[in-house]
Amino acid sequence: MEISRDRDPYLIQSVAHAVDVPRAFNNPNEILRLRDIVSRTNHSKGIAFRLLYTLEKTGLVEKVGANQYRSTVLQSRNSRSAMPRKVRTISSHSR
Repeated sequence: MEISRDRDPYLIQSVAHAVDVPRAFNNPNEILRLRDIVSRTNHSKGIAFRLLYTLEKTGLVEKVGANQYRSTVLQSRNSRSAMPRKVRTISSHSR
């Protein structure tokens, strides 16, 4: 699903960028390198790394090796909904 990001006052850019990462995976078992995520999302290496780090900490991406990641989001082929396998919450109190 392509998101129009041009001057949408209600769109939170950081969330839209974060959503790009799980969508870069073609299937739940696919393992991608950081450079693959950069290529598929068109984000800079720095942005892609920080998004992957954050998504790993929240349980939406799993780090399986040096610069290798797997999505923990199971996407249904029949709908646009996605179901996380596990989700961790980060409380502002735990920082």
